[in-house]
Amino acid sequence: MAFAHSSDKCERGTSLGKLSYEKILPRSAFTTKFWVSLYQCATECYLRKQRCKSFNYRRIYPSCQLCEEDSGQGGKNLLTEHDSIHSNIDTWKDIHVGNCSSITCTWTHRCNSFNGSGSTCVPSECPLLEISPDISIDPSNETSVGTHVWQRCELRSMKALNISTCLESTAQWFTINASCDIGYKNVQFGGCYLCIKFHDKKTTFKKAIETCQAENTKLLVVMTTHQIVNIKDAFGEQSGRVFAGITDEANEGSWAAWDGEKVNPAWNPREPNGGINENCGIINFDYNANGLTDVNCNENCSFLCHNN
Repeated sequence: MAFAHSSDKCERGTSLGKLSYEKILPRSAFTTKFWVSLYQCATECYLRKQRCKSFNYRRIYPSCQLCEEDSGQGGKNLLTEHDSIHSNIDTWKDIHVGNCSSITCTWTHRCNSFNGSGSTCVPSECPLLEISPDISIDPSNETSVGTHVWQRCELRSMKALNISTCLESTAQWFTINASCDIGYKNVQFGGCYLCIKFHDKKTTFKKAIETCQAENTKLLVVMTTHQIVNIKDAFGEQSGRVFAGITDEANEGSWAAWDGEKVNPAWNPREPNGGINENCGIINFDYNANGLTDVNCNENCSFLCHNN
């Protein structure tokens, strides 16, 4: 872990936590906040301390990714990325959050503090939705800014502006219920709900990718303990081995999602252990541990597609 650079000033008279420079934690983020300072990023994580264990901060276009996992012992789960900072929230001992300092909200909620009038837990994140190239819905507030429409998320639903009047000050809020196509389940996955289809017809890793793409969907990438638990809960009636969407076939020992993005998966004990003969990760529905196992990519396994 590196110490703060001299350019990273403390805010509100507080000290920074331990920072890892030029590092990020991949594929663990459940939401992203834009145009915030490093201290504000840490604060947003702390207000979700039941769920948020660490954060990635990108400095060029200031953005803050809140993560469900921490960096692991000795930072073993981190990858190198220029102009980025990673920090575990438990290293921040001096964050000013008012009445929220003694409040721990549930996994799906964030603490809001009111001056002199206590605090409350409110529903937290849903995904950023693109309506068009210049209009999107962001989960931060219930106000419109420029060409962006803002929402407040609720469990399995979201409040949004009528798109035809979204740029007008008189626009009215309405509720959109989350729903999925027939054959898909609405599953909490990371920071949002995804529509996920379980394919029980077993096939190879390559064919699984092609099948999802033929359905205009993507092979689901599963790599954290929380994600594995949620998938097993959602499809508890299933059994056997299910591709997790990750492989090290291109570079032995360097695991990546099927689309090439580097990952640091949560493995079961003594995994991965197959060397060059086992280059794909799977979830074993018949194994109680909530980690991944490596298998041969030509093994026939079930798989998951998502259309979000």
